[in-house]
Amino acid sequence: MPARKLVYIFIFILSTSLSSQAQTSLGFSAGINIPTANAYFRDNYNVSFNAGMHHEWVLAKPTSMGWEFTFASYTPKYEKLDPVQTGGFLAYLKLQDNTMRADEFQIFVKGGAGLGFAADGKPGGHPSFPPFAIALVSGAGANYILPDRHKIFLETDYRQYIGGKQGYYHGVFLNAGFSFDLQKLNESNKPAY
Repeated sequence: MPARKLVYIFIFILSTSLSSQAQTSLGFSAGINIPTANAYFRDNYNVSFNAGMHHEWVLAKPTSMGWEFTFASYTPKYEKLDPVQTGGFLAYLKLQDNTMRADEFQIFVKGGAGLGFAADGKPGGHPSFPPFAIALVSGAGANYILPDRHKIFLETDYRQYIGGKQGYYHGVFLNAGFSFDLQKLNESNKPAY
């Protein structure tokens, strides 16, 4: 039942944030994740992959707020170990430096927290239920703004998932992605009268 409630909350937040009148963007990213802590996790798992999506809206010129949903998988170094999956739903605040915008570049820092999962067991099975975890993120990156206001971005994050059999899983994420400016897309879809 808790999983169903989370899906309902996710759908509600998605629908309300996408209908926001503020300047908004919807983005997708993928990259690699490096296990950093705890010692068991770092020593027994490989650099692996992650993917995610985000939606954010501008609060004031240098500041935006958003949410993201991510999934990361860590493959074990040894066959006897099960894979580890982490991920979840996070809300974050992003501060962007627009002083370099004339060159179409922005640098940013971000931080946030949310509800995640740290499942240390076979995919699709019932690992260490409840697998729910507190999720924390802090990071930095850069946007390249295209002429149509869409963005290509690179970012690095430090993510902490507190939960699972081993207590917690922390990792560094290195990601690249693309972010669509939803207002620009809406303007281009309006019929000319």
